[in-house]
Amino acid sequence: MVVLSVVMSSVCLPLDELSGQLLDDIMPALDLTTTGDDLDMMRDMIDGCFSQLNDEDAILMEILFTRENGTKVNMSAKIKGQSTDLMKAKFATLDEKLATGAKMMEDQNLLDLLSLIEDNPADALIIGPADLSVSDVQNALPSAYVNLVGDPRTPDSTSVKVGAFSSLACDNHTFAGTVFYGLETLKTNMMFGDSAAVVTATSPATSCTGQVDCSSVSWPSECGSALSAERIACEAACAAANDLMTLKASIVDANTYRCDIFQDDADGNPCDVLNMAGDATNGYTNDCLLGGASSVTRLAVTCTLAEYTTYVRQWEQRLANVFTRVDDVLDAKQGQISVNLKDLVDEYITTPVESIVEGSSCKFLKTAYGDLITGLCFKGAMGFRYPIAAVLLLERRADRRAHPADVRDLAALGGQPEQEAARKAEQAGTAGDAWAASEAT
Repeated sequence: MVVLSVVMSSVCLPLDELSGQLLDDIMPALDLTTTGDDLDMMRDMIDGCFSQLNDEDAILMEILFTRENGTKVNMSAKIKGQSTDLMKAKFATLDEKLATGAKMMEDQNLLDLLSLIEDNPADALIIGPADLSVSDVQNALPSAYVNLVGDPRTPDSTSVKVGAFSSLACDNHTFAGTVFYGLETLKTNMMFGDSAAVVTATSPATSCTGQVDCSSVSWPSECGSALSAERIACEAACAAANDLMTLKASIVDANTYRCDIFQDDADGNPCDVLNMAGDATNGYTNDCLLGGASSVTRLAVTCTLAEYTTYVRQWEQRLANVFTRVDDVLDAKQGQISVNLKDLVDEYITTPVESIVEGSSCKFLKTAYGDLITGLCFKGAMGFRYPIAAVLLLERRADRRAHPADVRDLAALGGQPEQEAARKAEQAGTAGDAWAASEAT
């Protein structure tokens, strides 16, 4: 019994008193390091999930951790931070913005954008590289138009140099403080090459393009005398302007511009949100949403430059229709967004995730470990007492009968009255005699 007690106590006592501190105490003797993230997690897991000295039930997700930029972040904080906390922050921001009553159609940045679209015709913004120097233009322009920049007349706004930076619109247009010259200005500046000031139509013919006869008999003084470098430059600039007018006429006359809209059904019937009408209560018409879905299907439409210019300008009204609808729907549905949607997110995302995190308690490990110690050490030790006492008693009885001292020993070991111990000893002796008789036969 003494030997068995020594063996069992050497195992059971450390198991019963297991803790992070005990781990720290024995590791130096085993020549093992006592620092590091893995050891910290092991120590916390022992204290929170196994130690019978600690009554608190630890959360496993709060024990395990990673490092982000050198800072410890436990798995509970990481999971919540990337899911529940993030959603709660988004809903808090949403509630804050809804509380202000702000509307998109009252936002100054959006209003400035809509004004920008309406006030700047697309044909007036299709221009050459207006921010390039003369030398850059010479390198960038095709060879047929390089001589435009050779016009010696000043200021540039009175020469055919404006052609290098001209638009496809008829009239000049000012954008952000910069003048974009139109075709009428270029055509007027080309007259220096034709004494008769006769403009002939381009091919194809358009309303604002034209060509001149570059054989003037009265060139401006800046063009010098016949055969001079200045005269040659003026003649070349005039010819280049005629070529540029022909090119611009072909671009103006093209019908390959894109004026795409939407389609309202699978058959491809055209739909334009320019015509959208209705309200959040009664619904909308011409919203181009297929079957009440949340997406639209584009319908490719080709158009002329004039149609394209009108199409782009009308996007001011299209966007106004869409954003006005957003404001109206928000007013009507904000309760469903901020309350109902939040409740759904809480029910199906936030609460289940938090339950998983909180459910990672170590209580079941601590209970199982405690049962292991109780069964192996305490109840096991009690179970060993009766068979050991019986063996010792039988060995001391040479005649298979119990000596009074043996009865007292058995009673002491078993914690029973001496009469009961004597009865069991007598039964053991009788059983021993029967066994010996059977062996003899």
